[in-house]
Amino acid sequence: MSIYSLAQALQLYLKESRVGDQLQALQIQDAWESIVGKTIAKYTDSVRLQGDKLFIHTQVGPLRNELQFQRSTIIKKGVKLDNLIQIAHNVEIGSQTVIAAQTGISGSTKLGQKIMIGGQAGIAGHLTIADGVKIAGGAGVTKNLDGAGKSYAGFPAEEAKQSLKTQVYTRQLPELEKRVKELEKLVTQLLQNGSK
Repeated sequence: MSIYSLAQALQLYLKESRVGDQLQALQIQDAWESIVGKTIAKYTDSVRLQGDKLFIHTQVGPLRNELQFQRSTIIKKGVKLDNLIQIAHNVEIGSQTVIAAQTGISGSTKLGQKIMIGGQAGIAGHLTIADGVKIAGGAGVTKNLDGAGKSYAGFPAEEAKQSLKTQVYTRQLPELEKRVKELEKLVTQLLQNGSK
């Protein structure tokens, strides 16, 4: 016979009995209003967990329609979401991913695990983001990011090191334009003097 601590014995009992399922259902019902807000919770008739699926019943057509669109959106365990984030239909967000405020993720995008996304980043639809990717704030992701563990920045998003180089070159453009114009004048003068 094994020896268990009181906490271990309770966890084992809850796991093996239906009491654990009932307790989880109560936790979901209690958390529902804080998740969706008072207005939506007011128009929700019931919320229950069956296996690993969440069932929501409402008589309100527009709410039912919106929930139907969102049913294939999957946010896995341990994901941290800041405020004012737009997550479109059919998006999958891998576990332990962190997303900062005002980020938009377009439909059918698949995010791996342990991704970090800075504020005001935008991710186009139908893309795949590899595990451990870091996306800088304000970045615009327009293609798949396959480099697991790499950092990306800028618009369009590219590896962070290259993005910094691009920013440096962009800042130098006015000076480079001025130098090119001076060289063009000099070449024109040389050509004119050479033709005389």
